[in-house]
Amino acid sequence: MPNQRNPPLTNPQQIRRTVMTVILLVAASVLLAWLLYVLRAVLLLLTFPAIFCYLIAPMVDFVERLGTVRPRMPRILAVTTVYLLLIGVIAFALDYAAPRLSEQLSSFWDNMPSYVRQLDQYVKSLETLPNRYRLPLGWRQPLADWIGASRTGVIEWLNMLVGRTLWLARFLPWLVLIPVIGFFFLKDAKHLSQKFIMTLPELDMRYRSAIFLKDVSETLAAYIRAQLIACLLVGMIEGIGL
Repeated sequence: MPNQRNPPLTNPQQIRRTVMTVILLVAASVLLAWLLYVLRAVLLLLTFPAIFCYLIAPMVDFVERLGTVRPRMPRILAVTTVYLLLIGVIAFALDYAAPRLSEQLSSFWDNMPSYVRQLDQYVKSLETLPNRYRLPLGWRQPLADWIGASRTGVIEWLNMLVGRTLWLARFLPWLVLIPVIGFFFLKDAKHLSQKFIMTLPELDMRYRSAIFLKDVSETLAAYIRAQLIACLLVGMIEGIGL
């Protein structure tokens, strides 16, 4: 006897339900993408404090564990102590580097006309190379055009660099906001994580979520610290080489 069951999606109500589900999913995806785009600055502002917290969290944990014989140091006191140490190190570094940086900038500004003249003489000497080495006439004009285009490209690159620097200057207030937000992250991150885990209904789900969050946190922390160590090593090698 032939199968009398209707093939899937022949019911008009079921078709409408499926179409509406697809439309809602697409609309929700578009809305989520739009929200992420609109809030991209806020998300970036929250990302940098998270990275900052991963970098100094080991210091906070170390200071917090100093009271192993006595009761453990309160978390907020450990965070405050680390912040005071960082402020002292930054103040010492600025006191050491600021006069030297100011001297270098003043010297660079005073010698700017000389640098411009030297650059112009260097470009002119490059333009005379085809005639000096008596290159074929078919090579001279393309080489001269390439030198002129390179000079124009360097000038455009310098203008772009200045413009990019001025554009990045608008993020200077973040240098204050990042440590402030990071302070609350360091103080309340564990408490918020525990609150989130306790909202889950099942014990097994709580356990799996706790393990997952711990693995993700440890992996991100190791990656960020490894990148910082790599940057420090590259900076030291290049500094010594230069």
